[in-house]
Amino acid sequence: MVRIVQDRMNIAVVVVNEKPILVARPAMSQALWNHLAEMHERQPFQLGRVSFHYAALLSTLRCDTAQMDLMLALHVPKDEEPDDDMVRIVQDIQESTDLKRELNLAEKPLDAHSVQRLVSVWRHNCFQKEDAFLLYSRVSMCSHSCDPTCCWSYGADDSIVLRSRVALAKQDELTISYLDEE
Repeated sequence: MVRIVQDRMNIAVVVVNEKPILVARPAMSQALWNHLAEMHERQPFQLGRVSFHYAALLSTLRCDTAQMDLMLALHVPKDEEPDDDMVRIVQDIQESTDLKRELNLAEKPLDAHSVQRLVSVWRHNCFQKEDAFLLYSRVSMCSHSCDPTCCWSYGADDSIVLRSRVALAKQDELTISYLDEE
C-alpha cells in the first residue's frame, strides 16, 4: 500500500515518477530467451509463457544487491518451492555448455529457490510495455481499484508516471488500475 505524504495534492498532479528496477527485454540476452522459448515449445511451462522465467533469470544475472533487495521486498502471495518447470530450466541451463559460458554461470550459479521466488515477484508485480517487462518498487506496491485515485502512463527512459485523478489529502491511499491505461 502506498500513501500520500504531502498535505494536499490537486487533480492531474504528478504524484510519482519512478524509474524501473529492471527492464527485461528478449534482446538483452537473446540466447537465454531463445533457449527458454525452445524449452517451452518442447514442453510448455505451467505459466503458459516464457517471460516471467526469463525476467527472473535475467534478474539473477544482472541485478546488484540493492536492486535485488528492492525486488525481494515486493509482494508475492507465498514463498514457493521450485516447481517442475524451474527444476527443468535450471538443470537444462546448467547442462548447456554454450549458455552456461555466455551467462557466466561459473561465477554466479543458479539457485532454483531464488529464481522461483523471482518468478513470483515478476508474475505478480511487473508491467508490460511492448516487448519489455518492467518492475518498479513503489508503484508495484499500489493497490488496484476499479475507481483508482491515480492513472499511470510511461514516461522517459521507461519510467512510470502516476498522476492524481482526484484531489488527495495526506495519508490517502494511492490506487491504480492494473489494466493498461494507454
